Amino acid sequence: MGKRMIDGLKNVTAHTLIISGAKDCQCTIGNAEQTRSRGVDLATIVILNQCGHFPWLEKPDETFMVITEFFGDGH
Repeated sequence: MGKRMIDGLKNVTAHTLIISGAKDCQCTIGNAEQTRSRGVDLATIVILNQCGHFPWLEKPDETFMVITEFFGDGH
């Protein structure tokens, strides 16, 4: 993640959903946690097991269920 993008994270004030695949080598679970800790305080992180970098392709039912639940909770 570039410095400008990292610096901009502190400006995010919306509830944010981060979906991460447990086997994602490009955007790891650690990256998701860093995103939250660097300023996206209202981030919900969901980890999909047996999933890599493309959860909407690898686990479409689970991915869309998570998204539906997130927005159904009023976010």
